[in-house]
Amino acid sequence: MNQDDPNVWFLAGSFGTTEVRNCTIPKGRALFYPLIEGGWIDCPPPSTDSEISEAIIRQIIAIGKDYASSLTSTLDEAPISSLSSQILTVRTQSPVFKVNLPDDNVVGDAGCGQPTYPSGISGRQIIDGYWVMLPPLSSGKHVLTLHGAALGVPFENEVTYNLTVE
Repeated sequence: MNQDDPNVWFLAGSFGTTEVRNCTIPKGRALFYPLIEGGWIDCPPPSTDSEISEAIIRQIIAIGKDYASSLTSTLDEAPISSLSSQILTVRTQSPVFKVNLPDDNVVGDAGCGQPTYPSGISGRQIIDGYWVMLPPLSSGKHVLTLHGAALGVPFENEVTYNLTVE
């Protein structure tokens, strides 16, 4: 949705479930996707989350990714790492950001003790994870898989994308 960047198409991971998704991508766009990621979002007031320093938050969210395992991805059944030495898996943390969340957003309660995260401008967010950038694919149908898990953390990201490039 709303993929306005003319050079990159962003694919999403899962929320700890196994997913199969179908997606049509414009020709000429690189693909950017997570193998595993997670992050922080400040809970709304009366929470005191906003008083926690950015440095401490970065340490907290790094813990789960420090034990990442089973980081795999395939394109048309070939391991991504075998396709080209130019394709890298990179671990990074985002800058601090906020988003405008709609009603019934996917954030859920975010550990805030509420049934859902309220709509409107979110609290401060930071994401940590392992990411892949694939060069643009040839026209036609492709199958992309992505998977990541973390030792000792009950979270696994597993998505199969049936892609059509046109």
